[in-house]
Parts: sequence; structure tokens; C-alpha cells
Amino acid sequence: MIGKQIIRRGPARTATVLAGMLVLLAAVLLATSLTQAAISQGMTKGGEERTLKGEVIAVDNVNNINVLTLRSDEIGKYPNDTMNIFLRPSTSVKICNAREPARDINVSRNAMIRYHELAGFAVADSVSERC
Repeated sequence: MIGKQIIRRGPARTATVLAGMLVLLAAVLLATSLTQAAISQGMTKGGEERTLKGEVIAVDNVNNINVLTLRSDEIGKYPNDTMNIFLRPSTSVKICNAREPARDINVSRNAMIRYHELAGFAVADSVSERC
């Protein structure tokens, strides 16, 4: 009798667990898409503006959003710590004092980035790369 009860409850419990997992997955996807929309559309700034100087070690494109990886001694406790900074379409990019698209940012060059925090992510307001 006990074995039959477990068998009858098994599919119902599995369905409940799967439904809970689907709700959690939907919430994570919604939060991710809202964060991406806020970054790409340049919604209101969150937090104070900060400045960071360091070496650009990577420029990547993730879901049509440019992401800069910067190495700097100013970031954390350890030398050569890195930080990912998202670039919006409205981010001002200057290379050798000339306005350029984000795709022209050079790896291995020093840059100064002004950014703020938005939904836990560093979002650049301006990038100035030195010659």
C-alpha cells in the first residue's frame, strides 16, 4: 500500500517541482532581458559616477552590447584585477581625442572610463583611450 501511494504522488510531485523550476527560469530570463534593455536604451543612471584607469585587455560583443574588460590596480585588493564594463550605444568613445565607434577601441592600450552602476553592472558613460 505504501508503495502505491508513493507511485501515485510521484508524478504530481514531479509536476510541481517542474512548474516551480519553470517559474524560476522565467523570472531569471525576465530580469536578464530587462537589465539588457536598460543598458542598451540608456535608461536612468544608478549610483554615483566613478572613474577608472587601466589597460584594455578585451573588447567583446555580447547580445549586441559591447563589453570592455579592463585591468587595473585600482579595482580590487590584488594587482592586475579585472572588471567588465558595458558600453551603451550612447557611450562617448574617444580615441586620441577623436570620436570613434566602440568597435575601434584598441586592446593593450590604456584608457580612462567614467561609469556608474546599473542593476549591479558597471555601465560606461565615456571611454577615453590614450595614444
